[in-house]
Amino acid sequence: MSMSETSTGRETSDRIALGVSYFYRPWSTYRYLEDAFRSFCEVRYFGTSYKNRPGYAPDHNILDSVEKAGADLAGFVSTEDCLFEAITRMECPTAIWIGDYWPGYYHSLRYARLFDHVFMSQRDWLGDFSAAGCKQVHWLPFACDPQIHRDHQLERKYDVGFVGHVNLASQLERLRLLTELSQRYHMNDFSTPAYLDEMAKVYSQSKIVVNMGYRGNFNMRVFEAMSCGALLLTEDTGNGQRELFSPGVHLDIYRDKTELFHKIDYYLAHEDERKGIAEAGQREVLTRHRYTDRARTITNVIQHHPLQRGRATDRDEILRIYALFHSRRRRVDLLLKSFARSRCSISTRMYIGARLLKSMENTLRA
Repeated sequence: MSMSETSTGRETSDRIALGVSYFYRPWSTYRYLEDAFRSFCEVRYFGTSYKNRPGYAPDHNILDSVEKAGADLAGFVSTEDCLFEAITRMECPTAIWIGDYWPGYYHSLRYARLFDHVFMSQRDWLGDFSAAGCKQVHWLPFACDPQIHRDHQLERKYDVGFVGHVNLASQLERLRLLTELSQRYHMNDFSTPAYLDEMAKVYSQSKIVVNMGYRGNFNMRVFEAMSCGALLLTEDTGNGQRELFSPGVHLDIYRDKTELFHKIDYYLAHEDERKGIAEAGQREVLTRHRYTDRARTITNVIQHHPLQRGRATDRDEILRIYALFHSRRRRVDLLLKSFARSRCSISTRMYIGARLLKSMENTLRA
């Protein structure tokens, strides 16, 4: 269950055909992964539509769009926001990459059972998926896209930079800390969202980027800030962070507010040391932790054992997973259809019925 090295597994000089599916947004992790796949694969996109980009509904029957049930694909890679109907009937190997997961995320554990391979960005919780019945679980951390997360060679006018959400109820502590930082140091306007190049420009203008994960996640900001050449000061989160990066060499860590302020003061006063660590961190992510590295890890794993399956096969289990997915999306119509037409056990029908009632209640409250 360790992260596969990009040099392992069977690779071929031919461009394999790969299906990818996710809820498309230009700044999405999975958009970066799709671009990485396109650098060495023939990619067929089955994700959601976005503006002028055509796509499919998240509950589309994939066999209506994939010829020969995907037998001509080397693999199909999806995310948990696009659980296509009939995904378990595809002939090619299938994989899901789950980026954000915390213990107690029952739905993620259930969704993963529809796929042969589960890739998970948070190392400490791989065992949750194995315990849930997933047979092939792999660690796949986030990464950087050097085309987007690049040093724009701008004046580093901000003592401290931060880009991320601060408007959720669960982020009040983050907002309080950032407000206190802004009162002491020259910072960017962290209340204004920044994506893609604008985000990279903020990092390129920051001497130090502070990272505050959510509930211990080893997140995207780690790789993106380092790729832009800023010194990263990040919480000591675990989940594989220390396995990839050495504190004081590639980045530095803090465990509480006092230590954070002390280290900011130190690195602002010791410019050569700050720049040295920032440059080492940038070299490390640009050498080992690009989305092309992650994409090759996925294809190597899939191609190494193309006939090895790990997906659920029990009809009742599959019906329950889709009922959970439809319920969380408040798709009362699909739950009604499933309740009326599905051939399943009485207990599964009761489960679908309970999800249907809960979805109807939530829809009425909204």
